[in-house]
Amino acid sequence: ENYSSNYTALRNALTKAMDDVINGQNIFFHCKIGTDRTGTFAYFLEGLLGVSEEDRLQDYELSYFYGVLNRHRFYSYQPGSSISHRFVYMHDLYPTNEDIYNYYMSGSTDATRDADAQRVIDFRNAMINYY
Repeated sequence: ENYSSNYTALRNALTKAMDDVINGQNIFFHCKIGTDRTGTFAYFLEGLLGVSEEDRLQDYELSYFYGVLNRHRFYSYQPGSSISHRFVYMHDLYPTNEDIYNYYMSGSTDATRDADAQRVIDFRNAMINYY
């Protein structure tokens, strides 16, 4: 039940953010320390945009301000990565953009699937045209 409500909240927030960007509005988001909610939200938006895993993880790592707070995180190392410490749970849960896209689209119904897929395309186009 908790997973379901967390999924719905994240999916609704992603949908709202994408719609705002498509409609030419700026979006701002933050939370207390910028990692759990904010970092996850940014990680998913970047994944829907097609940003590489390496860049998504670097941004996520930067949002943590490692060492500022005494928090427990699980790290791993990946040979060839420019990041020496990687957050294992983000990599293990959603390592590819396809995983993120499928996660978002899993909330679609037969009636909304085409519109949801078009929203992602329109979001990408709006970001490309804007930036």
